[in-house]
Amino acid sequence: MRAPQVELNAAWMTEQKVRTDDLLIACRVGRFAIGEWKLEAEQTAEGVFAERTILLVTEGKGQFMCGERHPVAIEPERIVVCPSDCSFRLEAETPVCVTAVRIDGINFTRSAIWARSSEALANGILPMKPVIRTYTDGLRTCTAAGLADDTFTRLKACELLYLLRVSYPEVAFGSLESGSVRDAEFVRLVEQNWNKVKNKAELAAVTGLSISHLGVKFREVFGVPPYRWLTERRCEAIFHRLVYGQDSFRQIGADFHFRSAQHFNDFCKKHFGATPGVVRRTRGVVNR
Repeated sequence: MRAPQVELNAAWMTEQKVRTDDLLIACRVGRFAIGEWKLEAEQTAEGVFAERTILLVTEGKGQFMCGERHPVAIEPERIVVCPSDCSFRLEAETPVCVTAVRIDGINFTRSAIWARSSEALANGILPMKPVIRTYTDGLRTCTAAGLADDTFTRLKACELLYLLRVSYPEVAFGSLESGSVRDAEFVRLVEQNWNKVKNKAELAAVTGLSISHLGVKFREVFGVPPYRWLTERRCEAIFHRLVYGQDSFRQIGADFHFRSAQHFNDFCKKHFGATPGVVRRTRGVVNR
């Protein structure tokens, strides 16, 4: 007998999927989206990811197929990396709970996710480390409370990419159009040094490029200018330390080369909508 089938609709899927039902609670604000899927045993969900999406599986077992990949078994506490323009099919063997985070549209993730080792991201599946599970549980609590405005979804998508980068150093969650050795070396230098430099001139020196050539290279590899990329990375790292860390604001400001406490405050107000104290006290949920 054919298993029950459910058509999922999320804002980042193709427009042909027009039906939304209780299976999926999806929020679409601007360029970012977060959704939650709940499938009962023997249900099947299928669709097309129009843009790159990270699936965070916390409950259940089943079979997952994405694009040309062979079917893979999914289990609790697994991360599934799905490319853009990719058809998928999820067949639940037991009740499955998945949180989906669309990551396309973030400036520094224009291109494909590239792994340094083919074994590092086998079949697009990663084991979920405790810090990612904590993130997922917190995300569900916030979205269930209706906290899904543009600022919130943007910060949480950026935060997820930051956590993936620091938690899985064997995988480069970056933006390479191609996997050339030259581009890989450039990305390695940028990833290792971006938080050690004060400006793009210092980053150019680290990579051995002129400032003008650095700008050209950034647009080729990351799709954005160096200043925008560096600002995004600072935002995600600072936000994570404010919300989850215990360091003083003075220490965080010094680590990211802010000239003064006022300079740090102004940066947080501009990018997070509140002072560092408010961001920490509200755990990043700021009423604007």
